[in-house]
Amino acid sequence: MVGVDPKTLRKHYKHELAFGHTKANAKVAENLFRKATGEGREAVIAAIFWLKARGRWKGDLGQRALRPGRQADRTGA
Repeated sequence: MVGVDPKTLRKHYKHELAFGHTKANAKVAENLFRKATGEGREAVIAAIFWLKARGRWKGDLGQRALRPGRQADRTGA
């Protein structure tokens, strides 16, 4: 896409090619965490995504998690 030979890229940008995706992932995770710990609808959506991806939550907890006397578990059962 940039019109540079792959050998030239590897020669001059080895570090960026090796670690660029890690830096990008860290920035996205930082932004997601900021949203998930914030307020409002976006925070809820981000928190659910985070817990499904990182907290091993499965399924939809929905209203089942809100019933008195019933503990919600990570399986959504």
